[in-house]
Amino acid sequence: MTDNNNNNINLLYEKDIIDINLIDNKLYVKLLGNCITDDIFLKHIEVLELFYNICKKKQKKFYFIVDLSLLKLTSYYSTMSYIPKCIYFLKKHNEFYKKYKHGTIFITETSIAQHFSKYLLSLYTPVRPYKFVLSNQVIDYNFD
Repeated sequence: MTDNNNNNINLLYEKDIIDINLIDNKLYVKLLGNCITDDIFLKHIEVLELFYNICKKKQKKFYFIVDLSLLKLTSYYSTMSYIPKCIYFLKKHNEFYKKYKHGTIFITETSIAQHFSKYLLSLYTPVRPYKFVLSNQVIDYNFD
């Protein structure tokens, strides 16, 4: 974990694969286009677990931003194979999300990214609100 400035903490970076940052109270998970591996997926889960534990300890709420705008067709099927594990992880943390997460924002640019997010949401019903935006849009963090 590195601190790039006072309010930006890099939690995990794997070149061309994944970048996880905490900026103020916003947790950004950005898939960078290349295939995820089992090892990187496990690192991703460990980072989220650590972040969730800190939120509980400090009683902090956050926004979850999932940036899929760089998801490529070449990595789509590999990434899709992790959906069941993602669903298990999400369901495991439902009570945590109810208390500590404001909502989720999916940044989707391509039909591949939109299909991926909608497929995930068809298997998991979020306990907090969510919305979709394009990468060139200003994010509105109001979920009312």
